[in-house]
Amino acid sequence: MVSYWDNDEVLRYASLKFLRQFNISDKKKIGTLTLSELLGPLYNSHLPHLTSVLSGNPRVFEQDLSDSFTNLRLCIITYYPDWKDNLPVGFYLQIFEKPEINLHDPDLMMAINQFNNSIVKSSSSGQSYEEISVIDPQIERVAEYLKSILLSKFPGLSHIAEIHFMSASKLKRDFKVAYGVSPFIYFRKLQMDVAEQYLKEKRYRIGELATIFNFSNPYNFTSCYNRFKNKSIDLKLDLLSILAIFMMIFECELSKF
Repeated sequence: MVSYWDNDEVLRYASLKFLRQFNISDKKKIGTLTLSELLGPLYNSHLPHLTSVLSGNPRVFEQDLSDSFTNLRLCIITYYPDWKDNLPVGFYLQIFEKPEINLHDPDLMMAINQFNNSIVKSSSSGQSYEEISVIDPQIERVAEYLKSILLSKFPGLSHIAEIHFMSASKLKRDFKVAYGVSPFIYFRKLQMDVAEQYLKEKRYRIGELATIFNFSNPYNFTSCYNRFKNKSIDLKLDLLSILAIFMMIFECELSKF
């Protein structure tokens, strides 16, 4: 469940699931509802997290919402800042009820949180927050599906469209309108967010990450990572990756004979 709030803590966007869970049936609430009105007695407990996110710092914490919202229990709550010209101009509020997520994969959760800025349309569209409407539930389900298969190969537009009962052209067009990028770019960006966390924690070598994310070789993985993260990772630090690339080149040379 995702929502977007401006610096005055006024609701500017909410996913369909967020609206349903918090019983927001009147779309006029978007642009008028404040966070204090939504949270009620819980608002004071959120103030330290609000102060942090409005200063540009993400916050993640757990809270039992069942006392105030009967349809919600223990949840993981994320406040994530939205930046413009190096200044926080608002924040995303994302709520996952614990049974909805795989608690054994915190890296995936972090990747989803870090990718919140793709929820709204790209800034190049020139659309203001007031003009943003709820994402088509069918397209929203596609996004959730892609988040669930990050360690698999991208299944292809035709397959995704088929299992979600739409044409490939509609999928490509409507997904770009909703998220600002194609389904494949959305999928790759999430993969690279997870890969970045793995690298920071030094849990896997580059060659292993190439295998985990189904790249044909470490070189292709590093090229993709460098492009999406706008940074460089050094293959020289990974002997196994060097050997894998050497074997790839050797096999290519043999194929010429």
